[in-house]
Amino acid sequence: MKISQAMLLEKKQAEMEIQEAREQREKQQRLAGLLKDYNVYAANALPPVFDVCRFIFSSIDRDTKIENMTISGSQFQFDARGLDAIKLLTQYEKNEFISSIQLNKVVIEEQQDIFSFSGIVKRPIAYPDASETVDNKIAFYKSRIEDYQHADAVRQTRLPSEISGRIRDILAGKRCRTESIQYFITEYGLEIEYAIRAAGNNFFPFCRLSQTGMN
Repeated sequence: MKISQAMLLEKKQAEMEIQEAREQREKQQRLAGLLKDYNVYAANALPPVFDVCRFIFSSIDRDTKIENMTISGSQFQFDARGLDAIKLLTQYEKNEFISSIQLNKVVIEEQQDIFSFSGIVKRPIAYPDASETVDNKIAFYKSRIEDYQHADAVRQTRLPSEISGRIRDILAGKRCRTESIQYFITEYGLEIEYAIRAAGNNFFPFCRLSQTGMN
């Protein structure tokens, strides 16, 4: 029995299609696993202070002055004074990056509202465009997961004195005054809490530099 050239080509083509389909299934399975791991890393990552402040201040109007603010992870609380605390509450309720917002108290004094807010910043999670190829999506998630793993490894190997010294240098360089330092052991490991006093035009550059200069 002779097998024609056409039949051989059809057989080879069929084998190639089967192999390609198998590779695509394996890629889809790998992509699903990477996406699952990425979501876990992204959900558990502590948001940078600069990002938290950026989303908090995105709803602040010019008539509102924050007198003190506490940030712990993605949670925040601040005391402020302004012309209309209810208007500010409305702005926060519309802010897609803020959740669990609460106006805790309002005291009216000399035609100003003195009030306190608390809430949670929802850090946006980046995803590749749906039109990207499977290979590009795999590369995206792989790279981001490696970034998270590297950041975790760096945090675990740095000594408290090294971290404290670096933060102190950045604070001094941005004319921010340190008022107190406390050390805590949490689920994330050692955390250092700084209480600082600074003008807004000094505080935000410090937050940005601390986000990029502590890697």
